[in-house]
Amino acid sequence: AERAVAARQLCGGRDAREGAVVANVRALQGALGAGEDMMRVGAGGLPDLDAVSECERVPLFMRKLELCESRCDFSDPRSDFARKETKRKTLVDVVQYLGCSKSELGDTRLYAPIIAMISANLFRVLAASTTVEEEDLYDPEESDPVMDPAWPHLQLVYEILRRFVSSGELDVKAARKVIDQRFVLRLLDLFNSEDPREREYLKTVIHRIYGRFVQLRLFIRRAIGHVFQFYIYDDVNTYGIAEMLEILGSVINGFSLPLKREHRDFLLKSLVPLHTARALTTFYPQLNFCVNQFLEKDPALARDVLLGLLKYWPVLHSRKEIIFLNELEDVLEVTQQSEFDAVADPLFRRISQCIASSHFQVAERALLLWNNECFLEMLLRTDARVVPIALRGLKRAEQHWRDSVVQLSHDVRLVLQTMYPQAYADFESAAAESERSDEMEDYPHSRCGSSCLLNPAASPRQGAMMRAVARNLTQSITAQNI
Repeated sequence: AERAVAARQLCGGRDAREGAVVANVRALQGALGAGEDMMRVGAGGLPDLDAVSECERVPLFMRKLELCESRCDFSDPRSDFARKETKRKTLVDVVQYLGCSKSELGDTRLYAPIIAMISANLFRVLAASTTVEEEDLYDPEESDPVMDPAWPHLQLVYEILRRFVSSGELDVKAARKVIDQRFVLRLLDLFNSEDPREREYLKTVIHRIYGRFVQLRLFIRRAIGHVFQFYIYDDVNTYGIAEMLEILGSVINGFSLPLKREHRDFLLKSLVPLHTARALTTFYPQLNFCVNQFLEKDPALARDVLLGLLKYWPVLHSRKEIIFLNELEDVLEVTQQSEFDAVADPLFRRISQCIASSHFQVAERALLLWNNECFLEMLLRTDARVVPIALRGLKRAEQHWRDSVVQLSHDVRLVLQTMYPQAYADFESAAAESERSDEMEDYPHSRCGSSCLLNPAASPRQGAMMRAVARNLTQSITAQNI
C-alpha cells in the first residue's frame, strides 16, 4: 500500500512538471506571435501606412493626423519621453507617406485635417530670449541664436507643410479654402522666431505658396511691406527680415515692365527706409540685391533711390556709412546722366563730408569712388559747379592723421585738376586769397595782449580774437576732461 501511494505521488509530480513545461512553451509562442504583430503595428498602436490596403489608408492617415495635433512639453527633456517618441515616429510615417508615389493628396478630404494638424503644432507663442531690460543692449550680430527645443517635432511638421504645398497632385482650387490670408499671416508672424532653422523653412514655404496661389500674391507683398513698416517705425526686434528680403528678391525678378505704381511705392516706402534699421548689417546684402533688382527693371528710379540714401544717411555710425558708400557706388553704376545731374549738388556735399571724416575707413571709401569708371565718366559730363564742393573736403583731408587718406586725397586732387583745370585754378586762387585775408586779420591780434580779453567790445577784431581764444580754451578743457 505504501509503495502504491509513493508511485501515485511520483506520477502526479511528473505530470505537473510536464504541464508546467507545456505552459511555458505555449507562453513563449504567444509572446513571439505578439512580437511579430507588434512589428507590423506602428507608433501609437496604429499600423504603418504602407502596411495597409488602399481602402484603409486614407482613414488611417486621418487618424494619425488627429493623433499628431496634441503638443508635447519640451521644457523638461526628461518628461513624457515615450509620448514624444511616439509622436515623432507618427510624424515620420506621415512625411514618408507624403513623399511616396502612393500619397492621396488628390483627395481633397485630406486638406483640412493636414492644415489643422500643422496649425496646432506651428502656431504658438514664441518664447522671447531677451527681457525688457535687455532689449536696449541686444545686438543681433553678437548674440547667439536660440534653438527651439521642440525642433525635432517642428521640423517634421514643416516638412509635411512643404511637401503639401509643393505636391504636383495638390488641387490648388480646393486648397484655397484652407490656405487663406489668415493662414499666411500666421506664417509670417512665425518669422519672428529666433531659430534660424525655422525661418529657413518658412522662407521656402512662403515662396512655394506665392508661386502656386496666384490670388495671394498681392496680399503676401502687402503683408511683408507691413512687417517692414512695423520694424522701421516701431523699432522692435524682428529676426526674419533677411529671409523676407530673399523671398522678395525672386519676386521682384518676375515683375513685368513697365513697373506698376504699387511696385515703385514698395521700393520707396518700404525698402529704402529699411536703411535706417539698427541691425542693417544683418540683412544688408539681401536689401542691396532687392534695390538693384528694381533699378535693373527701371533705371529711372535711381534718382529717387539716391535721394532716399542721402535722406537716411547715418551720421555717427561709421560702419553704416561704409555700407551706404558701397551701395551708393552700386546705384551710380546704373544711374543715367540726367538723374546724376539732378542729384549732383547734395551728392557731392555728402561725399565731401565723408572725405573729411576723421574715421579713416569712411574717408578712404569715399575717395575710392574716383576709381570707378562710371562715376568718373558722369563727373566729366556734369557741370563744374561740383568741383569746389569736392575740393573743400579734399583740402580738409590733407590734414588727416592717416597717411593713406592724405595720399588718396592728393591723387584725387590731381584727377580733378586734370578734368577741370579752370575750375581747379579758380578754387586755388580763391583759397589762397582767403588764407591771405585771414593772416592779415590775425596778425594784429598777436600783439593785443590781454586787453582784448578785458574789453571784448573794444573793436570787432578784438571780439573775434576773444571768441577764438574762448574756443581754444573750451577745446583744451574738453580734451582734459576726456
